[in-house]
Amino acid sequence: MARIRNSKPKDSGDGYFRILGNKKLGELITKVQSTVTSAGTELERIIHEILKHKGQLVENVDIFLDKIPQNNSIFVLSKKSLKKSKIIKFEKSEPDFVLLKISSKKCHIIELKEGYLFDTKKAAGEKLSLQNFENTIAKKIPFATSIHLCCFNCEDKTLIMQGLKQKFTEDEILTGREFCKLFEIEYDDIINKRNQDQKDNFDYFIEELLTIDSIKSLIIEKLK
Repeated sequence: MARIRNSKPKDSGDGYFRILGNKKLGELITKVQSTVTSAGTELERIIHEILKHKGQLVENVDIFLDKIPQNNSIFVLSKKSLKKSKIIKFEKSEPDFVLLKISSKKCHIIELKEGYLFDTKKAAGEKLSLQNFENTIAKKIPFATSIHLCCFNCEDKTLIMQGLKQKFTEDEILTGREFCKLFEIEYDDIINKRNQDQKDNFDYFIEELLTIDSIKSLIIEKLK
């Protein structure tokens, strides 16, 4: 998980200052909000590092597709590598991951999310985007394709379906644990790594709160 202490938001926190009347507190909450926004990108980075270490992350999609390895391994095309491809031309936003299982000739097109709550328009948009990309890549590779949306931090598929306003079927939904099983990586290792950052975030937030004299004084007063 991203760390609040490393956050460098562009917003100065004026909005929170107007609501709370405390400039330093406004700046701190802005850093928290910025960290929440960057958490999904940080999760992708962790997964990329794991896949790269395993030799499964494809750097050049066109070279790979020109001569697809014939073995029992899996390979992953990232959003960054797909953007550079001249074979798979997609004008809109590419999915976060395209997983190719060589032995079974299956292609899993996956969008990765931290949470699971979407409004109806957003959920429908995510589904349409995945379907559009599927229509594009299916014409270029000899694999059976499927689309999926992974809500990494929720293990209840019923909740995920509700959060996605029933726009995705159960087969199109992945929990974080199912995602990691599909990718043959360790879910618990990722969670443990992120939990370390979570503790640092909590400690940092409390420490920063206590540097604000008016808040520290108010807390002391309330504890009497």
